[in-house]
Amino acid sequence: MKYRFLSISLSIFLFVSLMACGTSQKQDIQQKIANTSKHFAPDGRVGLFDVEVKSNNGEWILKGETNLPQAKSALIDSLSAMDVTTVDSINVLPEDGLEEKTLGIINNSVANLRSRPSHPAQLVTQATLGMPVKVLKKEGSWYMVQTPDDYLSWVDYGGIHQMSKDEYEEWKSADKIIYLETNGYAYEEPNK
Repeated sequence: MKYRFLSISLSIFLFVSLMACGTSQKQDIQQKIANTSKHFAPDGRVGLFDVEVKSNNGEWILKGETNLPQAKSALIDSLSAMDVTTVDSINVLPEDGLEEKTLGIINNSVANLRSRPSHPAQLVTQATLGMPVKVLKKEGSWYMVQTPDDYLSWVDYGGIHQMSKDEYEEWKSADKIIYLETNGYAYEEPNK
C-alpha cells in the first residue's frame, strides 16, 4: 500500500513537472513573439506580425502571418538559440494565391482604405486615382494593400486594378494625362 501511494505520488509529481515545463516554455515562446512584434512592427498600421504559438503532440507550431520576412527569420533564429524546435506555419505576405499580381493602382478618384475587409470598418486612410500599392492578400472581394507611406489597409475590388510587376512597369513608363477640368469621362479606348 505504501509503495502504491509512493508510485502514484511520483507519477503525479512527474506529470505536474512536465506540464509546468511545457507551460513555462510556451510563455517563453510567447514572450519572444511579443518582443519580435514590438521590435519589427511597433505600429500595427504599417507592419503586420500576427503570430501565435500552439502545441500539438509535443510540437510547438508557430502560426500566423507577416509582411516582414526579417521579423519571421529573427523569431525563428531567437527560438533556435533557446534550443526550441518549432514547426513554421507563418505565412509571409504577399500570399501565394495572388500569383504574380502583387502590385496595383487605385482605380477610383478616391478609394477608402479600411482597417478590416468590411465597408463599416474604420477608415484608415484614403488613396487617390493612380496611386501605386502593394497587394498583400485577398479575402472575399477585398484586398489587403500597403500604400507608398506603408499604411496597411483593405480596399474592395472596385477600388484597385491588380498588376504583375511587368504590367506595372509598363503602366509606369507609359505617357500620362493630367486632366484639369472639374469633371469628365475616361475611356479604355477611343470612342468610335
